[in-house]
Amino acid sequence: MKSVAYLPQEVVALILQNCDSFRQLRSLILTCKRIHLAWELNKPAILWHVGRAEIPGWTDAIVARAQIRATQIAKDALLKGELPPDPFPVSELSGEVRRPSLEELKQVQSLQKLAKYLESEMLASDEDLFISMPDDQCNAGPIKWARFAWSVWREEFCRAIYRHLTAGAILYRAYLAPIVWGARPADFLAAFITIMESGEDLADVTADWFSDSDRRYLSTVPAYHIPDGGQCDNYFQPLEDVFVEESRKRALLDPPMRPPPPGRRGDWSPPPTLFSTFGQYAPIHNPQSLETSHAEALFHQTLQFIFLNEQSPQQFIWDSPRERQEETKETSENLPSIFAIFFGSFVPLQVTVRDETHVTATAALPGLESKTPTESNYLGFQYMDEFLPILSAVGGIPNSHGNGQRLPDSRFCFAEHMLRKFFGLRFADTIYESTLDSTCAWDALTCYGGVFTNRGLRPWYHGADLFQSSDDPIPTPYVKGALE
Repeated sequence: MKSVAYLPQEVVALILQNCDSFRQLRSLILTCKRIHLAWELNKPAILWHVGRAEIPGWTDAIVARAQIRATQIAKDALLKGELPPDPFPVSELSGEVRRPSLEELKQVQSLQKLAKYLESEMLASDEDLFISMPDDQCNAGPIKWARFAWSVWREEFCRAIYRHLTAGAILYRAYLAPIVWGARPADFLAAFITIMESGEDLADVTADWFSDSDRRYLSTVPAYHIPDGGQCDNYFQPLEDVFVEESRKRALLDPPMRPPPPGRRGDWSPPPTLFSTFGQYAPIHNPQSLETSHAEALFHQTLQFIFLNEQSPQQFIWDSPRERQEETKETSENLPSIFAIFFGSFVPLQVTVRDETHVTATAALPGLESKTPTESNYLGFQYMDEFLPILSAVGGIPNSHGNGQRLPDSRFCFAEHMLRKFFGLRFADTIYESTLDSTCAWDALTCYGGVFTNRGLRPWYHGADLFQSSDDPIPTPYVKGALE
């Protein structure tokens, strides 16, 4: 190492930047004082380059790492009785603007472990849950291709989890604000909270969840409506900026599914991409004139966003708040932890990461402590993941159109906003209809594990039932009762 140590500091720093892992980097900087000095003088740049080499979805992880800071800001504001800042400061999220510190790097590593934990738990929850997974390729092509497809699947899943957390932090205010506005009715959500805390079977959805005054109020909130008629564009702009920029960066890298490695047998070739497949069923446009590869990357990220929203990854660390809190009291001391807000639940969480097989969470804010909302802390509202789907069923907002066809719930407003603005698409009127020869389009997509490997849809799936042109007339939406 003496020859390396006597090189100019700039050259030593470049050598450190090209380490393959943090373990290798640590070994090198402990070699001698001169190399350690080069490390101290160039730490941010070295961490950035080594992180990109070791951590899947590094640039997305850096954005999510910035969201840890944003979540902390949101927590501090809420404890003071305030909502997070508006507009959200997305310009501060890029790691290229401010390189991560060593402490922030540790948080990114915890995020990586969280993503791997969620991958494992989601796949183990039901072995038949997802279709078109990389293992399917073993019967259609070479084993090497299946292994390669799994590496792609894991990296794209990891990136999608980071974006999911980013979305939760950015849109936290938009979804929480209607819960805390002073204009809400007296005893707002009292019936809903009572049912949530009663232990009743939540599958038995009836009209008892919300009072008449609750329904009238909720029907005036644009963020809870699909379609929203463009009323939420200002809410969505910060998150849109992140999706557009991150998909642009992704498009500059190697495509998510490159050609298969040498040694394939027969005339086998990889299936078409999702973008090209959907283009056969719906007229995909490019009104924002994005580069083709950029548009495809943004389309894939939007589909992944829909997939994860439906799967609700927070359930694997947040099934039962009370039980989780008791369970983790004695195990969370001296363990790495991060703050996180999952999109769809919008509950600030303290996530404790023991390792890639043991991750738990507790509420970062006190929740509602009473079955009646009098003097309760709405800022700690812990029921959003149940509230949003039930709201669409019985909350008094338009939830159906046409011949009784229901609409996606408000968790998917942002996805439809992106589909309309960048691809000239919207959710199809027949999205929840099943036929004799195919499952309904919504269920097919939200169980389609191939969304992370950019694999085209199987022939039995009728893609025309998922999206249609945003120029098509929209049937008049109306409120359909739970028992109708």
